[in-house]
Amino acid sequence: MQQPIFQPISQLLILDAADRQIRSMGLEPDKVSSEQVINGIERLKEKKREIQRKYRGLSQELSEKEKQLNLMREYIDKNAIGQSRSDHHQGEIR
Repeated sequence: MQQPIFQPISQLLILDAADRQIRSMGLEPDKVSSEQVINGIERLKEKKREIQRKYRGLSQELSEKEKQLNLMREYIDKNAIGQSRSDHHQGEIR
């Protein structure tokens, strides 16, 4: 069974992109082992998971702070309305 032609071409494109990326980092592709690349990918995956955990935590914290802010605004608005009514009534008595 013959493989589709696009599969080897896509693999070549991936290898070429990896080669250019390695060179852009100042390394020689011939001196970089596949083990080093795999270890680098694993480190990047772990870093990504760590960043995602931090993001979720910060996102939840932000959501809680926004709820607190909204409650504080509601409280201030209610007190401002009550204070305004109180001032208005005191003006009528004088």
